[in-house]
Amino acid sequence: MPFKKGQEKKGGRSKGTQNKISKELKENIETFLESNFQDFIETFSELEGETKVRHYLKLIEFVVPKKKELKQEITAFPDSVSFSFEKYNVKPIESESDAENQD
Repeated sequence: MPFKKGQEKKGGRSKGTQNKISKELKENIETFLESNFQDFIETFSELEGETKVRHYLKLIEFVVPKKKELKQEITAFPDSVSFSFEKYNVKPIESESDAENQD
């Protein structure tokens, strides 16, 4: 029998609970990253120029949320006050290989 609106939920995981595989995978990746962090730092320090900047910018995406500009027209009093905010999604930086493939 299909679920109908207003019907009580029975069984299954509680809302927001991760499934077992996702939780285990996340923990395994976290352990791997922690145990290989020094190797990563050494390899990163050997990078130069645009390659180093590109990798650095990719990493900060996991720490710093992407910012968006908003577009909103607000008129407090007709013909006297108007505010404008624009919304744009920030495009990721293209790698050299991506730029060459577009040509």
